[in-house]
Amino acid sequence: METEATSSESDVQILLEIAESLLGDGDPEAALQAFTNALTAEPRNVEALVGKGRALMTLDRDEQAIRFLELATNIQPDLASSWMLLGTAALATGNGELAARAFSRSQRLGVAPAESYLNMARAAYFALDLEKARDYAQLALTEAPENGDAVAWSEALGQLPDRAAFLVDVGRAHCRRGRFETGLGLFVQSLEDADSFAAHLYGGRALVALQRPVEAGAEFRKALALQPDNPEALNDLAEVQLQAGEDAQAGEAFDRVLAAEPHNADGLAGKARVLLRAGDANAAASLLKELIAAAPNKPDTWLLEAWRLKAAGRGRRARLAMERAIALDTLFPPSWMEAAALFDGMGDASIAGLCRHKAMYLTGEDDTAERGKSEGVLRDVETESAELDELELQPEELAAAWSNRAAFYAALGELECALKYLDMISQRLPQFETEALARHRGSILLKLNNISGSRAAFERALELDPNSEQALLALQRLDAFSV
Repeated sequence: METEATSSESDVQILLEIAESLLGDGDPEAALQAFTNALTAEPRNVEALVGKGRALMTLDRDEQAIRFLELATNIQPDLASSWMLLGTAALATGNGELAARAFSRSQRLGVAPAESYLNMARAAYFALDLEKARDYAQLALTEAPENGDAVAWSEALGQLPDRAAFLVDVGRAHCRRGRFETGLGLFVQSLEDADSFAAHLYGGRALVALQRPVEAGAEFRKALALQPDNPEALNDLAEVQLQAGEDAQAGEAFDRVLAAEPHNADGLAGKARVLLRAGDANAAASLLKELIAAAPNKPDTWLLEAWRLKAAGRGRRARLAMERAIALDTLFPPSWMEAAALFDGMGDASIAGLCRHKAMYLTGEDDTAERGKSEGVLRDVETESAELDELELQPEELAAAWSNRAAFYAALGELECALKYLDMISQRLPQFETEALARHRGSILLKLNNISGSRAAFERALELDPNSEQALLALQRLDAFSV
């Protein structure tokens, strides 16, 4: 007869299996809840603790993950994989000391020498021990001469000339993970050892991220005192001046950039922005033409082009440029805020409202009660499409416009609208249908719970590119759902 204890153990095991499946299917939020439920029933279950740590790490919540992984290693200290995960989470937070302890323990528990030494090199790096980091990287290279990571780490550490440069390097690593205060502290520490262009430049950038523009400007000027014509420092200083409303000074800085590097994308974008703010769209046109040639895949390029077109009274083409910017990166909040402003200026409050809510959602300022609301009814696709036809676009331009608009509407959650634009490509301009567009169509149909249509779309993607791993994986998952 099954006892209450064995029944509870069985329930926990089922929860763990569900959680692992969810994690494997790319749903860490749901997996996290399942691991939490398992821990509610059995608080010291090591598998659940480690699983929750992994789910939290997948969600970039490494500080929280550390707590659960530390508890798991305390309960079962002889499990190498738990120590490895703990060390990895510690590295993600920049805690070199904890990472070193965790990786040292995993090494004693039998982790492969090359991997172990490389992990110890990373830990020593964040613990600010350059010599130890170099030693461990060399040991990793000795154990596995063909290991690309070991080669890269050994070479990178070997190229650092002194401790001041090392501190700047570590500071930049912290800033890449959003730890700007920590990075700034290291840049300041580096300057105590030796004055350097790099420490001032990256210190200024950290101060910009920390919303301290006056101090940032001072650092950029110190950097320029060491390298007067450096384009990076000039561009950064000009951006700070633009934020302060010092457009004339910013324009001069951008002019200096372009005098040294006529095709510098940041310089072209900055100078064009100065001219647009001054109401001189005509002067900005030639700069933006060069910018489009130099940086066609940057959202900012098309945001600026959209405002130039709007200023020239070409609102429909401005919308196309804005949608191209968004299609390049649907998770870039400035594009959505710019889109909201553009649509407001064009009198289209419905789309403007959706764009504004999208930007708020991406920046974490979303009011869930307001999400998805618009200030009116969206125009129908047929009317919008007729307006595109009036622009007399070339077939390739029209296909791109439809594709971008599909991405735009899909990102707003207007899936039916997105689907109609994708259907136009496959029906009216089939020569421009691509594997990526077919997959996009399949994903939208799946979200609309049209399983058969989704399957057909992914099969079409495979026809267009028989080597598409993403389409094949999607079909495999559809097969799994049907079981």
